[in-house]
Formats: sequence, C-alpha cells, structure tokens
Amino acid sequence: MDKYLIPNFTKGTILLGSALDGWAIDIDYVNSGKNIIDIIDLYQNEKFQLNNNIKLSNAVNKAIIKKFPSPKEGQKNKFPSLLKTDINNDYTSILTTCDANNDPILIIGRQERNTSNIKNSFITRVLSGSIKKGISLYSSLSNKPVRIIRISQVYGRTKQSTNEIRSGNICSIAFSDHLISGDILTNSSSVKILLNDISYIQEPVVAIGIEPLKIKQIGKLQKLVAEICEYTPGLFFEINKITGELIVLGVGTLQLDVLSNELRDANFDIEISTPIVISYEMPLENKHGQISELNINYYAGNIVPNSFSSYKKLYGDDNNNILYIKTMINRDGLEGIIEVFRQSVRVSPNTGKRIKNFVLVIDNNENDIRFDKYEDAMIMGSKIIKDALININAIIHEPYYNIEILLPEKYIGQILQELQRMKSIISDVISKKDDSKIIASISVKEAILMADKLRQLSDGNAFWAFPSVKFLPINSF
Repeated sequence: MDKYLIPNFTKGTILLGSALDGWAIDIDYVNSGKNIIDIIDLYQNEKFQLNNNIKLSNAVNKAIIKKFPSPKEGQKNKFPSLLKTDINNDYTSILTTCDANNDPILIIGRQERNTSNIKNSFITRVLSGSIKKGISLYSSLSNKPVRIIRISQVYGRTKQSTNEIRSGNICSIAFSDHLISGDILTNSSSVKILLNDISYIQEPVVAIGIEPLKIKQIGKLQKLVAEICEYTPGLFFEINKITGELIVLGVGTLQLDVLSNELRDANFDIEISTPIVISYEMPLENKHGQISELNINYYAGNIVPNSFSSYKKLYGDDNNNILYIKTMINRDGLEGIIEVFRQSVRVSPNTGKRIKNFVLVIDNNENDIRFDKYEDAMIMGSKIIKDALININAIIHEPYYNIEILLPEKYIGQILQELQRMKSIISDVISKKDDSKIIASISVKEAILMADKLRQLSDGNAFWAFPSVKFLPINSF
C-alpha cells in the first residue's frame, strides 16, 4: 500500500491550495496551461471566484478517486490483518471481495452531530452486500439486533436520502439503538467479526481546559466529549474534582483544535484554555525499601520482577502505574489503599505532577491490622508511596516528539540550525540530493511553535511526522 502514500505533486498525490479560502489545484490544472499567476490575479481582483473555479472539495475528491485504492482492492489488502478472531472461510471471502451480491456486512464509523434530532446516526461503510432501509442487523460487540431507520448516500459534504446502499459505498445510517465506532454488523447473530485492538503509538502530551459559557450545557458537553474520546485514538478526558473543569488530553495541538471545532459545530459556546504540555514524575531506579517505623517492606520502580508474579494486582491505569499487594486484606482496607494510590499518581505528593511508570508492591503481613480500616489504609499507603517515590529517585520528565523530516539536501543546514536553537537532540542526518532526512527528538513545548518556522526555512519543501513520543528528565542535557 506504500505506493498510495508517496507525496509527489506531479503524480497527483499532493495538492496545492488553501483550506481557509476553499481552493486547491493539482497537476492537471498546471498541465492545462494555467499557472499560479492566475490564482494571484483572482486573489487581487475576484477572490470569491477561487472557491467556484478551483473548488477545494473537487480537487480532493478527484485525488482520492484517482490515487486511493478502490474498495475492492483496499478490503482485499487490509482486512486479513485487521481481523481479531478467526471466522470461517466464507466470511473471509465475503469481506475481501466487496461484492453487492453477498451477505450484508457494514462497519460503524464516527457518530454524526446535528442530524435533525436523530440520536444514533453514524457514518458507515458497506463492506459487503446491499443494505436496505428497515432491515435489522446484528452487532458483533453486543450480539443484539439494530434496525436501520434511515439511509443517506454521502457525497463529500452533501447527502442524498435513499432506500438502499450497495457495497463499497460510504453512507450515513440512523439506527434504532446506540452503537460503538468500529463495530461490525452482520445478518446473523451467530457471526461475530471483531477487529484487532489498535496499539496507538502516540500518547497524550498536551492538555486543554474546556469550560461551557452556559451552565446548562455542562452535562451535555461532558457527554459529547466522552463520546468523541471513545472513538478517537490518543484522546482522553477527565474532570477536575475540585474545580469541576473539563480537561482533555491529546497527542498534539492539532488534535485538540479539531475537537474544539467539533464542539463548536455542535452549537456549544465554550472557552478553551491555552494548551499545557504534560510533564510526569517518573522513577529512575528499581529498588526495595522498608519503612522501618512501620516494619513494612515494599518494592518500587518501573518494572515488576518475576518474583512478584504471585502478588495480587489491585490497580492499574493508562500511564503504567500499577499497585500490587502480597496478602489480601478486607474490603475497606483495599478501597483505602487503592484510593490513596490513585490520588497520588494523579497528583504526586512530592512534585504535584502526574506520575508515570510507577509500580508499587506492598509486602504486607496477613496479621497486620493497620490495613483493616479505610482511613488507616489511606494513611499507611500515603507514607509508603512518599517513601517509595524518594527511594527510586522519581523526578520530573518532559515529553519529546521523535521527529523525522524529509527535505531537499540544500535546506539541511538551515533546518539543523533551527533544531539546535530549539535544543533538539539530532540522531541522524541522511543526505541525498532530493530525498534527505533528519531524525531528531524535540521537546513538545518547542514543537508546538515549530511548523511555521520549518515551512519558512524550507520554502514549503519540508515534510515531517512525529512517529512516537518519549520522556526525558528535565535539564538532562
């Protein structure tokens, strides 16, 4: 599939245009004898004609049709590696052939907003067969039937109501019940087609606060943000229990900008805080320790040794913070120790930062009554956690994007100077005339303001991606 992803204007896989003004051109426009001077003239004299003469949506749809694989080719290449469970050969064949004469199968995409008060409307792709209004299909996730209430064929930003849609098409379907993005619907309750869980290599490193200007919108806003986070990789939310503020965490500012626009499109009047880069308190070492006055041993660090495999796991979160205990205690004590651990990894008792990669194993005695009560367990747990964080040299780390920049050779010097000014870590420079690459790590704080500068220094010829994130101790170099 790599042949569809190579950026090249002359091959039609790159467009030149402006999303703000709604226009775009491709290589066919240039080959027709027109050039950029014509566009400049329109900007100066009849700017409104840009959107009419060289409409952005037309150029994008044309490029997709010409350069992206057809549904038949795409499904044949994609689905064998996407399936989580083994299904019989008949359904494997159905999924990979995209034939309108086969059994109906469709996959649920994102939920739609502003759909005339119809709650359960989703953008959907028909993978096989023919889908008709009024039929019922079975969810692979819940095994329950859902009825199709309305079907609309999707053409870019417009829709056209229809009673039937065939395989290979993208459509808008309103269902009788709520569904989850990624669910696959079939015409048999005995068939479950599940997709592999996607391991998203990026993680949240930037956060914003979102506050509705109208108090009556708070509940609906929280519900909508929760739904969007459900189907958006790398996007999470939480509510500050003290201030009540809605905090959304994302992999970058662009993702958070898209969320903000989606909320405004749903008619929410909101105020967005300035993006905040998320730093973490993280351990540098793995150590055993003992709180002598309590006579309690513990192990803390970022890796659980095999010798603790028999211990009971009490808690774990998305930041790889895990709590184990040797001997189970009563319910009140368990709830107390879990709650103080959960609170501590959200707000460190030492730095006030979030904690990441903190594994704590409490080596308690079954006769130790100090864990019996909720309050006593919280006090005991708090002392153990504070001591453990100090013992393992937990310090603040800041996030860095691993960045790969593709650019012509003549721009390497200027870009390297800029990266060094931003205190980036240069890993490698591969110098070729038209296909050079810089591999580096740059702090997320600097990367937020980097895009315009790289475009300027490379005359728009640089392309870059952030394939992953890592965390480095502050002032480590």
